[in-house]
Amino acid sequence: MKPEAWFSLLGPAEVPVHVEAGDAAHALFRFRAVSSVTDGKQQVSAANSDVSDAAQKPVDVHPFGRPLSVTAADVHRSEWNAHRADS
Repeated sequence: MKPEAWFSLLGPAEVPVHVEAGDAAHALFRFRAVSSVTDGKQQVSAANSDVSDAAQKPVDVHPFGRPLSVTAADVHRSEWNAHRADS
């Protein structure tokens, strides 16, 4: 797995896997998100002595597993407005 700034690997970046022709296999890469990211890259490569390939996927990472936004509003009554309203 190609390292990126938004995550930290908790295991090796390279995992040897033996796959017979026409077969499939899987590899497990342990990582921890260390920052929020939108469209962060996550790339995994595979290679042998003759050919290689890579797959890259965009990833969104949000605090607590979901997007979070905070909006605050307040009404401010100035002394000028208060004095004028009383007149």
